[in-house]
Amino acid sequence: MYNESKQIRVAFLCNAASWGGLEMNIARLAQWLAENGHQVVFLCPPQTAVSDFMATHLMPNLYLYPSKSRLKYFDLLTASQIGRILARHQVDSLVIGHSKDIQLGITVQTFFYNKLKLGYLQQMQVGIAKKDWLHRWMYSKLAFWVAPLPSVASVTLARTTVRPEQIRLIPLCADLAKFKDVRRKRAAARAQLGLPPDATLLTIVGRYDAGKGQIFLVEALAQLKQRGIEAEILLVGEETKGEEGTYLPMLKQRIQDLQLLAQVHFRPFMQSIELAYAASDIFVMASLEETFGMVTIEAMASALPVVGSRAGGTVDLLEEEQAGLFFEPQNSQSLGESLLKLLQNRMLCGEKSQKASVLS
Repeated sequence: MYNESKQIRVAFLCNAASWGGLEMNIARLAQWLAENGHQVVFLCPPQTAVSDFMATHLMPNLYLYPSKSRLKYFDLLTASQIGRILARHQVDSLVIGHSKDIQLGITVQTFFYNKLKLGYLQQMQVGIAKKDWLHRWMYSKLAFWVAPLPSVASVTLARTTVRPEQIRLIPLCADLAKFKDVRRKRAAARAQLGLPPDATLLTIVGRYDAGKGQIFLVEALAQLKQRGIEAEILLVGEETKGEEGTYLPMLKQRIQDLQLLAQVHFRPFMQSIELAYAASDIFVMASLEETFGMVTIEAMASALPVVGSRAGGTVDLLEEEQAGLFFEPQNSQSLGESLLKLLQNRMLCGEKSQKASVLS
C-alpha cells in the first residue's frame, strides 16, 4: 500500500460518529500521509468528532463528506457520491476503517469506480468465525487486509476466509515524541487534571464499553483495599455514540457498591492525552481482545509499566512481560495479583518502566 519513493493517491473511509482509538488511528494515518506529500481524500459523515479533526488537520480540498444513509447494504446513493469523489481525485486505493463499511466500498467499486483497490485497516480482533458465503464474498473483494501484529493476522487467517497473500503486516503509525519524559511533569499534570498529588494512580484510557474491562480494574482495586494496599484509579474516556446509558451507569453503580467513589476519578478524552500518562503510576490494558492497543504503546513511551490482559495484540506488545505483567482476561483477582506484584516491589516496577520506554 505504501511506497516511500512514490506518491500515492489514497482515500480513507471512516463512517463513525464516535471519537475513540479506532477513529484516532485512521485519522492520524491520513494526516501523516498528507503531511508527507501524498494525495489524501478523507470520507466521513459531517458534524462528527472525526470530521472536526480532519477539517483542522487536512487541506479543505482533500476533506469531503459523503451523504449519510441508514441503508446497510447496496447504498447506491452514498456509493455514487463517493465514486464521483474518488474518480475526480483519481484515487487508486480506498482504505476502510470499520468492517461494517466494507460492503459500502464494494458497492462503490462494483457500480461506480471499478478500477478501485479496496483495503481494510484492521483495528479490532475477529472475535468469532466469519466464513459464511456473505463474508467469503466480501473478503474476496479486498486487495489487501492490513493487520498491525503477527498474532492479529494469525487469528484473522484462522477465523475468516482472508487469504495469506491479502495480509499486509503494518504497525499503526504513532508520533511518540510528546510522551518521552512526561513523568517528570507528574505533579503539574495531577494539578491540571485535579487529581490527588500523592496517590498511587492506576489508569485505563478507552471508551466506556464492556470489552474495555474497566469494571475488572475497579473490582481489583476493591481486593487490594481489603489487603491494606492504597491506590486509586484514573479512567479517561467517553461513552460510545449511540450506546449512551448502557455500560457507564453499571460501572458507576459497581463503584458505589464497592464504596470506591472517592478512589475512582473520571476524566473525558483529551487532546493532550500525555497529561493522563504523566499523572499515572501504572497503566492497565484490560480489554478482552485488543489488536494493536495504541494507548498501550503511548503508555510504554511514557515509561509506564503495563499490566495487560493475556489476549490479542497485548501479548506481542509486552514481549513476554518485559514491559509489564499479564493477567488472565476478565479476571479481577488475576489483575489484582499482578498489580500487587508491582505495588509491593518498587525495583520490579522500575525495571518494567524502563523496559517499556525502550521497547516503545
